[in-house]
Amino acid sequence: MNEPVNIAAIDAGTNGIRIAIVEAKNPTDHYVLERDRVAVRLGHHVFTRRNFDPSTIAEAEKAFAHFRALFDRYNVQKYRAVATSAARNARNRNALVDAAWNAGKIDLEVVSGTEEARLVRTGVLAQLPEDVSPRLILDLGGGSLEFNLLRDRNLEYAATVPIGVVRLLETFDATDAISAAKEEALRLFIIEKLAAHFRETPDVSGGDIIACGGNAEALAAITGGVAGRYGRALDMAKLRRLLRPLLRMRVEERMALYDIRRDRADVIDIAALIFLTIGQWLGASRFWVTGGGVRDGLIDDLVRSHFHAKRRPSDRGRAKLLVASCRDFGLRHGFDDRHADHVRGLAKRLFDQLAPLHGLPRDSRVLLEMGAMLHDVGQCVNYRDHPLHGEYLIRHGDIAGLGGVPEDMVACLVRFHGKQDPALDDETFTRLDEKHRNELCALLAILRIADGLDCEHRQAVVSVEVKISAGKVDFTAKRQGPSKLAIWGARRKDKLFERVFGRKATFKFAS
Repeated sequence: MNEPVNIAAIDAGTNGIRIAIVEAKNPTDHYVLERDRVAVRLGHHVFTRRNFDPSTIAEAEKAFAHFRALFDRYNVQKYRAVATSAARNARNRNALVDAAWNAGKIDLEVVSGTEEARLVRTGVLAQLPEDVSPRLILDLGGGSLEFNLLRDRNLEYAATVPIGVVRLLETFDATDAISAAKEEALRLFIIEKLAAHFRETPDVSGGDIIACGGNAEALAAITGGVAGRYGRALDMAKLRRLLRPLLRMRVEERMALYDIRRDRADVIDIAALIFLTIGQWLGASRFWVTGGGVRDGLIDDLVRSHFHAKRRPSDRGRAKLLVASCRDFGLRHGFDDRHADHVRGLAKRLFDQLAPLHGLPRDSRVLLEMGAMLHDVGQCVNYRDHPLHGEYLIRHGDIAGLGGVPEDMVACLVRFHGKQDPALDDETFTRLDEKHRNELCALLAILRIADGLDCEHRQAVVSVEVKISAGKVDFTAKRQGPSKLAIWGARRKDKLFERVFGRKATFKFAS
């Protein structure tokens, strides 16, 4: 039986860095030892300049040194630290990762929007009775809105929408009282982003909507929300009456009137506008504001891992959602979906059979699938330079759930799936640390062979068998119908494979 354990979770969010430390005695029983928040606005300038300021990194270093002191005080044995939207958007995100390690020996992970949404979902559901299932969970942060649509606690759809409060504050220079014209511009921007992520308005009839995050909690308190089974209600009618005077107030007035700190007061008006716009879009009369968020999801994951407890069914399907997001993105750009799906299938088979060689974790296969799905998406711009155009589209296309290191990996897979090898003088490749560069090269070697086997775009090769032996790897392709170029296409792209894995690659058709 597992012994009690002290566990810590750190959420380096856009508007603050938070920590929770708990003592866990079993999978369902843990006691909070410490909760703290350090007011470091990581999102400052990130959404307008795409970089962390040196002063922001210096503040973050102090925060992580403080967290290390808390680790030592409470004898923390397990932890996970994640950074979310601001870090995903910052080109110099490694400066934050280095600051966490240098100041506190804390390994900080920049997570994708999909992983952030999963953590929120996990944290919220962990706070609720097992027989209670909300229809929708919304988590409004500084950089993004995490959107989880559920059915009987199982995920139907997840999205990360770039309408966080700090993002809008700095993008629209809405640092004080907001005019009617700026209010309308903000509202149109919110609606535009929602429309870009959803083909039609989600049906939330007959279900409850949960809103979480510090701004949701503050607005529920300000509007005097009544208590219910989920927590406090955030009533849309009350929020509508509050909105106009809130927008026209100066920051100091909001601080005094509502007794809130400055870094809450300067974004609370934008949060109110976002929630009201979403409420009108969904046709909802209220949201329920309850506990739970990224920190709680991290704690739940760590506790369950320590005690070897089973995961909830609602955590399934994350890989499918990521690949589906890439497919939707490709369809919007008119890509060859049959070729993309076929290359993805071949790449998956190769990844699984080559596992003894590459030794990569299962999560790496999802990155390979996304790269395979999008490898030709740049052809909508220009065929000749489509790898370069594809990389650009991925970095600027708001693919649901993709950001941070996973986005860099997928962008590199698309950028280098042709003949050009990644090199240290290429900005795309140098964003990755050494571990991820090695992982990328292994995935890229597999992708190139999968793409080569369907070089005719006819899906003639229906499967491929791999035999690994000393000094070489034999690939045997099974074809359906005539194909003269599949083996030639694979041979054209085997050089990187041979360099990465140190084995000769041979190709033939099954007899």
